Amino acid sequence: MLWFCLLQTTSFAQQVKELTIAGNVVDKENNPVTSVSVYIKDKAAIGTSTDSEGKFSIKANYGDKVLFSNVGYNPSEHLAIESKSNLTITLSKTVRPSMRLWWSDSVMYNVR
Repeated sequence: MLWFCLLQTTSFAQQVKELTIAGNVVDKENNPVTSVSVYIKDKAAIGTSTDSEGKFSIKANYGDKVLFSNVGYNPSEHLAIESKSNLTITLSKTVRPSMRLWWSDSVMYNVR
């Protein structure tokens, strides 16, 4: 019985396939986006960031979700099912409503 449990544990460990996901992150105008956080969902300790050309490389297990986030952009997600060396992730800018401030009799009003 113990031998069967060890065999099952070894078999499961062999099924976890490590992948390398690499590529670049660009915006809608195809410009590289620098300093994008690239990390594995639920494993925040495993991560990296894009370089000055928007390039990245990260190791992930089969089925992991690779997240891409940066201030001013909507986050993006990629499901790791095979190794990639030329993945392109396109981030769209976050749309924020314009804000105008009005002063009247020492009171500030926020008008959107």
